[in-house]
Amino acid sequence: MTLLLLIPACVEHTFFIEVHPAGNFDIEYHARGDRSDLLDADFSPPYDSTWHVVSTLDVEDAESYEYAASKWFNVNADIPNTYYEGDSISYGSLLKTPTKIIRRRWLLNDTFTYQTVFKGRGVQAKYPALEKSLQNNDDVNWMHDALVYFFLETLQRSDVGFNREPILEKELERWLNENIVNLPDSVLLGKYDDLKQSGLTLLKQSLEKRYDAVMDSIFTSLEEEARITHDLADDEFEFRVIMPGEILDTNADTTRGDTMIWQVSLKNYLNGDYTLAAKSRVIYPWRYRTLIVLLVVTVILLFVKSLSSGTVRNSNNFNETTNRPEREN
Repeated sequence: MTLLLLIPACVEHTFFIEVHPAGNFDIEYHARGDRSDLLDADFSPPYDSTWHVVSTLDVEDAESYEYAASKWFNVNADIPNTYYEGDSISYGSLLKTPTKIIRRRWLLNDTFTYQTVFKGRGVQAKYPALEKSLQNNDDVNWMHDALVYFFLETLQRSDVGFNREPILEKELERWLNENIVNLPDSVLLGKYDDLKQSGLTLLKQSLEKRYDAVMDSIFTSLEEEARITHDLADDEFEFRVIMPGEILDTNADTTRGDTMIWQVSLKNYLNGDYTLAAKSRVIYPWRYRTLIVLLVVTVILLFVKSLSSGTVRNSNNFNETTNRPEREN
């Protein structure tokens, strides 16, 4: 897995989001860093034709590269979970940041909600040694954790049948203990391709041919996921959000004037989801005045109607009394 040998360069990602009172919103993205890291898939910048893009990626021998993109969105428009649009990397491996900006119209006011979720990478359950390495900035051996997870997860996801899976799992665990668990990362990386092929051959040898492509695809997607998680260690995100009206609730790290600011790094979503959220409200006085006028008019109309009904009843009673024949003595 030679990609894991690369040391990712730091990339700073900044999102500026402004929500307007009408509910439409603008998103501006800006990134600065190493060219190769800007172009890799750990976090793909917006680049489709609906975005206005300006970049210096075509400049040769620059010390640092910049990439900027902006787009205007309609009210309650959908925002992609990821900006990656290729097909060479499985969707499950990518970093996903689902974002929702919703305007809700009420009788007397409008509310606006913002939410971005960094989907957790689940590192502790998959390769716990990598979690320790990232949290403590230590050079901790974690490749054996990764390989054990790759092989066992490949077997589980391949759906080989409840009767064959326990047998294969037992053989695989024996092979892992003999060939991987006690080796340092330096040896594992040097022998990575051979170990990968040997382990997959062990899994495939007693299965039908159709499982070959299935297992290869699953194993590759797991490698991609680990590589992306590893590379995200040096990606820093900043979100700046402006919302209309009064801020009712937010978990922003800081607020400067009308701008809420969040700083996000891999440690925030290393295992579980990490959510950025805010809610605001715009009160419209004219709606209150209109409601009061409507209530007053309604009361007056009901009162007039009541008076009219009473007059009609009195008139009918008078006519009945007047027209009633006199009784003979």
